[in-house]
Amino acid sequence: MGFSAGDAVVAAGVVAELLEFAASDDVSGFRLAADRCPSAVCAAGLWYGRCMRSGRMLLLHRTALMVAASFGSLDVLHHVLTLSTAADVNLHCDPDGATPPLCCFQWFSKRGHRRHPSCSTPVPIPTPLMLQASAL
Repeated sequence: MGFSAGDAVVAAGVVAELLEFAASDDVSGFRLAADRCPSAVCAAGLWYGRCMRSGRMLLLHRTALMVAASFGSLDVLHHVLTLSTAADVNLHCDPDGATPPLCCFQWFSKRGHRRHPSCSTPVPIPTPLMLQASAL
């Protein structure tokens, strides 16, 4: 990314914040953190989660877009996909080759319904958002 040592520490901290905001669908916090370091939106950080291949809990490399898709965080997902510095929706991360569309599919398939976790109202499936961003 071309960061100096001090900038790299700040960017790593911002990436960690972005992942947390993406998981909790906190779009206002996400925007504030992204304004501090816009390039961090596209960067992968370490996220503790279940590996799609093995099913084991591991530290995985995930982008904010992947975490938002994994948690059904539609507001953050929409925000990331509409940024001018659009994140790569086809990015594969090790060790399981996860992509944002795959994370999204996994979230919706595990729940068997199309409702946001915090309320009972139906929400749109984010697949059209990813299609518009040339995901599939």
